[in-house]
Order: sequence, then structure tokens, then C-alpha cells
Amino acid sequence: MLSLISRYILTFALMLFFTSVKAHNPNTTAVVFTPENGVWMINITISQQGANQALANYYQNIDFSKISSKEYKKLYIDYLQRNIDLNIDGKLIKTAAGVIKLGNHQTNVKLTLPDFPVSFQKLSLMFAIFKENKGQNTIVRFKYDNTSIRKILNHKNNFQMQFTK
Repeated sequence: MLSLISRYILTFALMLFFTSVKAHNPNTTAVVFTPENGVWMINITISQQGANQALANYYQNIDFSKISSKEYKKLYIDYLQRNIDLNIDGKLIKTAAGVIKLGNHQTNVKLTLPDFPVSFQKLSLMFAIFKENKGQNTIVRFKYDNTSIRKILNHKNNFQMQFTK
């Protein structure tokens, strides 16, 4: 019994640690899904080093040193949108407009989810961004109705999670 409780405490401590680390580890990404002013948003904090590595692997035919910042941001958002599969009650929810703030060490991205329903029962998510990076861990948190659900997505769980309200 004690070992089971110890495992839960260790898991919780690791989740808190990874959430506080945010994007300073090149293989760690922090993601928060939450409604803001009536519209669901995805707020992503990404290590720029990890992103550069994944994007170079994904877009192997592009020389990033020869494209503009605007083109880079467009490819970045496109990559993110192609690697997010969100289903609510069996309906695919697509991301819409994206805002990206590039930094030297960390990048912040906001994507809107205009079709996210006001109420839902079952959520299924595949969030496979930076799956190209060995050792990638993505800490995902859903915040709604005074509830917070967290999960670490990685290669072991195929970057997938689901829950029922």
C-alpha cells in the first residue's frame, strides 16, 4: 500500500517539476488548453532548440537560414496544426488562428479552437508535436470549470490522452 502511495506522490512531484521547468529543457513542451473570454485556446511554451531540431527533421528540404521570419512562422504554425488531433465527443476540432512569439530560448504560441463546444463529455487528444525529438515530453493541462487535468505525453503513450468528464 505504501509503495502505491509513494508512486503517486513521485508522479505528482515529477509533473509539478516538469510544469515548472516549462521549455528550458529542449525536449519539454508545456501546453495548456483553457477557455479565454468564451473561446478555447491552446497556449504552448516551447523550447526553441527543440523546435528547431524537430522542424529541421520535418521539413528536410528547406534551408531555414534562407527563409524569412514570416515564412518560418508560417511553417511553424502549419507544423503544429498538422500534429494536433483533438476530438470532442467524436467530432474533430480544428485549430484556427495562431499567434507565435519567437524567442532565443523559448517560443510561445497561442492557437484558437473556435469550434470547441461549451459543454462536452469525452475528449481524445493526440498532441504529437516534436515527436521527431527523442526523449520528447509534452506536459498537457486542461483547465475548465475549476478542474485541472494533467498528463505527460511522450513516445511511450504515442502522445495521446483521453478523459471523460
